[in-house]
Amino acid sequence: MSGRLAPMTHVAVPSPTRPTRVSARLAPTSVWVSGSMRYEGDRRRETGRSAEALAKAGDRRKSAGEPPRVSRYGQGRSASVVRCASEAKDIATARLASNIKDSIRDGKERCLTRSTTLHDVPITFIGAGVMGEAMIGGLLRHQLVEPGAITAADRHPERLNEVRDLFQVQTTQDNRVAVRKARIVVLSVKPQVLTAVCADLKGVLRPQTLVVSIVAGARIASIAAGLGHTAIVRTMPNTPAQVGEGMTVWTATDAVSHAQREQAGALLGALGKQLYVQDEGFLDKATAVSGSGPAYVFLLMEALIDAAVHLGWSRADAREMVIQTVKGSAMFAERSPVHPAEMRNMVTSPGGTSADAIYQLEKGGFRTVLSKAVLAAYQRSVALGAVNEAAAPSAAPSPTRKTTRKPRAKRR
Repeated sequence: MSGRLAPMTHVAVPSPTRPTRVSARLAPTSVWVSGSMRYEGDRRRETGRSAEALAKAGDRRKSAGEPPRVSRYGQGRSASVVRCASEAKDIATARLASNIKDSIRDGKERCLTRSTTLHDVPITFIGAGVMGEAMIGGLLRHQLVEPGAITAADRHPERLNEVRDLFQVQTTQDNRVAVRKARIVVLSVKPQVLTAVCADLKGVLRPQTLVVSIVAGARIASIAAGLGHTAIVRTMPNTPAQVGEGMTVWTATDAVSHAQREQAGALLGALGKQLYVQDEGFLDKATAVSGSGPAYVFLLMEALIDAAVHLGWSRADAREMVIQTVKGSAMFAERSPVHPAEMRNMVTSPGGTSADAIYQLEKGGFRTVLSKAVLAAYQRSVALGAVNEAAAPSAAPSPTRKTTRKPRAKRR
């Protein structure tokens, strides 16, 4: 079996018909044999000659000063035959890891350098908080847009000064002025002020303007009713987006064109990886998995650090060990083609320390508790979305205008 990596593909924008993960995916491959490394049986099957005959032929060519014969599998018998299986595994594993790393890096670079969907597109951020700053930084870091094409609006002038000094973008405290020339408007405000922001922008947005909401729990129906606008993308990012390693799940209304979906994909890709789903209901499910997921990981890290301290490690050393363990495990899982259960088996020797530890976790109901936690988060997300939708302008009765005008008298 060949250990070569399959050609990488990078989807700049997911298909509107089914969920598509925007990331470099690697085809399943073997870590035992890579590139030109082959066992003797391959060469014998290729030529139909015995191992002894091949060895004699190779000696004759070497004594005559001729280069080794090149087989269709690689660089000749002297380079392709690896007699020690353990050595072959080690070399192939290292080479595969290097290839995967290079392929992932090259794939990301190709994606970012090829992306022209946001070129010269005016983008306005309503709210210059943590997530807004992370998205602006990602766009500029990947050179998807120029600083002059970005406008940040916020009610706090000191915050605007910080963003302007950091990114050299345009800033304003007037939301209505900020969106007039924008082709993309990103709503990055807190949920409790979203209703007021939508009311302020209602009637100002152009029909072709794309609205991207990263407001937690805000459903498309609520945003559309508040803005009086239909071209809307709803997203669910997570905390690691602040360092460009986030996971963002998003969906779009039918009014969002294919070109606008491409723009949304490129915009959200600046935060890390992104995944499009056609059904908005999956965003509540994403909230429970990737949205709240970092909280689960942080809790696990906290517990592991405390356990290490209990064993006698200093808290600083315990923190460093745990962070690197989680980081390395995540990177290994990302680059490995095997299921996490297989990776766990790799470090769980029969009767060993990991086996005893896993037994205690399973005995304590680790999987069940985690499953219940994810389900509780999902149910809470659905409930909060229903509350926000009920409070939307469309759910409230339209205000009537009071008048003191007397009714006209009927004509006789």
